[in-house]
Amino acid sequence: MISEPWTPKTVLLVESDPDVADALLEGLTDAGYGVVGPYRTAAAAEAGAALHLLDAAVIDVDHVAPSEGGGAALAERLAQRWRLRVILLTHDPDRARGLAARAAGILVKPFSMLQLLDAVRRLPAPGTKG
Repeated sequence: MISEPWTPKTVLLVESDPDVADALLEGLTDAGYGVVGPYRTAAAAEAGAALHLLDAAVIDVDHVAPSEGGGAALAERLAQRWRLRVILLTHDPDRARGLAARAAGILVKPFSMLQLLDAVRRLPAPGTKG
């Protein structure tokens, strides 16, 4: 029996800019993904993760408050606690290099919706490393 490749179905979205959040939400839902969020804070995102069956998370790490541990810490908590595969978004290429070990994917802004959808499609399946 040949199995289909794993594809994430539901994505948690953390983005504080309303215009960017709307665009990401529209692009992900148009591509067939369920989206939980967008959330603007780490606490709200963690509550959303606790309440929904999720496959992945897309987090704008530049805008998660340092008082909440920052975006990288949120990504680590979501990955460890709920086994989410995480894509981090940032404006800073140097920061992206520093975050590489903490996420399944990183996109440096500006990026296109096609790049984001490709990153989501390439996420490793549950139980695999990648």
